[in-house]
Amino acid sequence: RMEEDQMGQKTTKLYAYQHCPYCVRVQAVLGYRGVDYKNIYLLDDNEEDPIRMVGKKQVPILEYKGKFTPESDDIIQLVCDLDLDQTKHKNLKAPQKQKTEAIHNWVEEQFDAIVTLTMPRFVQGKFPEFATQSSKDYYTKKKQDWLGDFGQLLTETEESIAQIDWAGLNKVLELVYKNDDLDKDEVILFSELIGLTLVEELKLEEQSEAC
Repeated sequence: RMEEDQMGQKTTKLYAYQHCPYCVRVQAVLGYRGVDYKNIYLLDDNEEDPIRMVGKKQVPILEYKGKFTPESDDIIQLVCDLDLDQTKHKNLKAPQKQKTEAIHNWVEEQFDAIVTLTMPRFVQGKFPEFATQSSKDYYTKKKQDWLGDFGQLLTETEESIAQIDWAGLNKVLELVYKNDDLDKDEVILFSELIGLTLVEELKLEEQSEAC
């Protein structure tokens, strides 16, 4: 195991939100590389701890060897650069230009529809970061100020589903399925798709078959 203190407790910690796509990306890479760490889920209205660690309210934050590292890209790079036993720990494979462009273009083009579908549902889910009413209220106000009324967005679910380029997703997945190993771009795609599983009206298998 990578890091343990004298009491046998994990000293590598990830401060995160369970619903956060950027946190999901880091968790996927930590898991794939076989890094032993502890998830610590902060309440969404907890501003004090992130500000103390990295100077502003944000997640994910990785605590490793006494240092706090924010930003998912920087954390993933740190994890990929760890000198681990190659016989026991996998490395992410090198990105492929065609797939990188396809994934990033698809995610960017679907961004508005995805957040419209997922954000109103995140706060309804049983996520640890929303364990208190104040944390739910904090998230709801902050996101509604930016995105619009959650109740109204929920009534527009079918329209938002129709805005997603499902045929384009199938083409992206064809590139993903050609290889068994994982790369960072596939992690990004997975982190965006996982939130859509909260949308009961959306049957991902049916969307795939329809394309």
